[in-house]
Amino acid sequence: MRSKTAHKSFRTLVGSCGPDSRFGQGVYIYDTNASDLDFGLFALFNECSPEAERAGMEYLSEKATPYVDSSDVGSISKPQAFVRDIVIGLQRELETAGLVEHQSTRHSFAVALVKHGQLHIARINACPLFYLKDRKLFQVFKTPEQRGLKSVQAESVSAGSGDCLAMCSENMIKHMSRLELKNMLLTEPDLNLACGKLQMTANRYEETVDPRMLLVKFEENERRNSAAANMRNFGIVAALAVVIMIPFLWGDIMRAVRTNTLGYVKKQKTLVERAIEKIQPDTKKYLPETALDGLRVPYDIDISDDGIYYIVDVGRDQVIRHDPATGDSSYIGEKTKLRFPTGIDVSEDKLYVADFSINVNRVFAIGTDGEPAGEMPSKRGRITMRNPKAIAVAKDLIYVCDRGNNRVLVFDKSGSHQRTIDIPRNYREPNGIAVADSGDIFVTLKLSGMVLKIVGKEITPFTLFEEKDGENARISLSKPSGIAVDSQGFVYIADTAARRALIANPMGKIAGIIAPDSLDDLQSYYPMSVKLDPKGQYLYIVGSNRYSYDAGCENVCKGKIWRVKL
Repeated sequence: MRSKTAHKSFRTLVGSCGPDSRFGQGVYIYDTNASDLDFGLFALFNECSPEAERAGMEYLSEKATPYVDSSDVGSISKPQAFVRDIVIGLQRELETAGLVEHQSTRHSFAVALVKHGQLHIARINACPLFYLKDRKLFQVFKTPEQRGLKSVQAESVSAGSGDCLAMCSENMIKHMSRLELKNMLLTEPDLNLACGKLQMTANRYEETVDPRMLLVKFEENERRNSAAANMRNFGIVAALAVVIMIPFLWGDIMRAVRTNTLGYVKKQKTLVERAIEKIQPDTKKYLPETALDGLRVPYDIDISDDGIYYIVDVGRDQVIRHDPATGDSSYIGEKTKLRFPTGIDVSEDKLYVADFSINVNRVFAIGTDGEPAGEMPSKRGRITMRNPKAIAVAKDLIYVCDRGNNRVLVFDKSGSHQRTIDIPRNYREPNGIAVADSGDIFVTLKLSGMVLKIVGKEITPFTLFEEKDGENARISLSKPSGIAVDSQGFVYIADTAARRALIANPMGKIAGIIAPDSLDDLQSYYPMSVKLDPKGQYLYIVGSNRYSYDAGCENVCKGKIWRVKL
């Protein structure tokens, strides 16, 4: 049988947003942009438990594998029935496993299949779906009269270049008009950023609970139209060449037939192998070394111009001063009576320390000689803080993550309040902060699992991604904490719960990962903070095997600091 090569009609651009989750944020994405297979499968889960989402992902992978791992690209004869059967089968699978209640109406999910320029969609329990075509936005399905398996709907749409599919949760769309959704899809080319902005729009009046959104945009494959012409011209030339060369090569051909098996079989990569390629970027290997051991629960470090380490360790409730040249360590700040120090920054001859304790809620200035040098906010001022977590000093200004109030406060060195930056309500718990030479502010968000970039009054997500075979794959974070930025604009992030540190270029592309494969200690330690030395030559990573110090920590809590040559 003569095989055919199927050239993709479209390549798919994808953007998504969701709650803090290490299991895809309720979104399943698989496409074959990196190959000639004309296939893509996308899904969105709403109001499902993490266990149900994981089971759903596995079920979808199982259903997709026979088609993406086969050269028979025409094997799905009835695509609309295929996606409908997937939705029904998934519902029954989750019911059988006890992960959703029988005929439950609380959850919903939708599945979309892209095949041969057609989009086939199915959903259960009224998962909202919108489609942008020819600059017009329409709702794919009418509201079903029933719920459960009787609510399953399926539809097919002819995809065109520039079309966009939007899947979202019901509680996200109810505070957003179709016009707002349409305008965003038409004007914002970055789909991850579009998702973030739409989420902010939905949060104008009240906070959206468990927000979910998946955007899939189609771009025509330019190779497709030229491929047929190129193959036709190539075939003509090849046929003429064969006719001319056969008389000269007949003897070699017959010897090859007698001694070799004709044909070439290309081993295709499995779905799992391709997925691993998507999430493991080809990046520089960094080799960390231990800079200091014997700590308890260190949260942060900063390095002075003369190379002295200043460390806050909540197991000591003091600032540790360590001279790496001599190995000598001492404690300073006894007079300040710190309770839960979690952030530190050194500026000239002063240390600025954030005390996270609910009974303190202040930032203290301490001289390098240990003498108290002030505090903020001023006791006479109207500004109060709740759980200040992290701190950064830049250009005589002090930036504080006021985590409990979901904002960033800015003070001058005298302690006078200069500015308040309110974090939008759909972004939760500022957990780390860094200020670039340009004045741009980078903030990690613990619960939202992401990084925000603040430029003037504009607050936008700083999207992290890796590039693989011409595709951009978004990188998710899990309870990130410390963050740093160098003079070239490279960003360094402690992805705490994921037990790794990330290095991203100014555009957000991952340039390096420090994980257990390069730092074995991260098997048992959480990276709590990252800092650069004043010359930007070394990256320091602060780690602990516990998140916090308590009575059971004695002889159990361990902390270390590593450094990496950049």
